[in-house]
Amino acid sequence: MNNHKPVVINAQFALFFTTPIAKPEEFWLKINETVGNIFDTTPLMLPVPKDVPELYEVPVVQMMSTNGVYKMNIARTRVDFYLAGSGKQEFQDVKEDFYAKTIQLFSLFNPLYPVKRIGFVTRFFFQDKNQNDTIAKFFKKYLTSLHGGNIYEAFIRYVIRENLGSFAINN
Repeated sequence: MNNHKPVVINAQFALFFTTPIAKPEEFWLKINETVGNIFDTTPLMLPVPKDVPELYEVPVVQMMSTNGVYKMNIARTRVDFYLAGSGKQEFQDVKEDFYAKTIQLFSLFNPLYPVKRIGFVTRFFFQDKNQNDTIAKFFKKYLTSLHGGNIYEAFIRYVIRENLGSFAINN
């Protein structure tokens, strides 16, 4: 592969709670203050019934920044914090700020709603002038046997299991 650095498409940080948040719609202002008032649009409140456990992961509050860089969904048993890449931005360019905000969110929620699991997903784009050759060489053994080698597009996804304190996380 050419020596191009990965460009961030987006990143997602999720907190999963042991007990449901009773009124997520009353929590958005404190969250926004905690992360430096980055959500500067009016939050969207959704009328999700609180007495239906099957809907506990459905967002009750959705917040966004005007520039589209930040987004957050607040459900009863989880909070998802998103960062959208901008142009040819590398993850290294936004890593410290994103990491600081995730620590702030964890510190805000964990004492009130104990966190049972953490999720972190990033999507990158690698630009490569010879992408077909690169992927074919990487998967030569597998791509040539799938569909007679007639593969038009291929995607790579991997997950690493790591420990973060007492939490097992997928990174």
